[in-house]
Amino acid sequence: MFIGLVRDPGWNGPPDGLPERPDREPRSWRIPWRPIVWTATLLALIALVPLADHLLGALAGYLLILLVVSVAAVRFDRWCSRQYWRGLKDYQA
Repeated sequence: MFIGLVRDPGWNGPPDGLPERPDREPRSWRIPWRPIVWTATLLALIALVPLADHLLGALAGYLLILLVVSVAAVRFDRWCSRQYWRGLKDYQA
């Protein structure tokens, strides 16, 4: 059948032996592992700032927090650049 307009008179359905429906339904969602890993990594680095401050000095802690914030800003900027911000403005008359 092609979009309900054309019928094949010789087609009687699926061949024997195939199940009518699959045993397990496919998931309609997926776990976003990459953002979860990035967030966990950034939080772990933020948790290391006091340790670096204590062991290496205040400058090392400050530089580590600057590094974490800049990496987070770059990741957020790259995520925002992939979004489509024009929306329906392309379809206005």
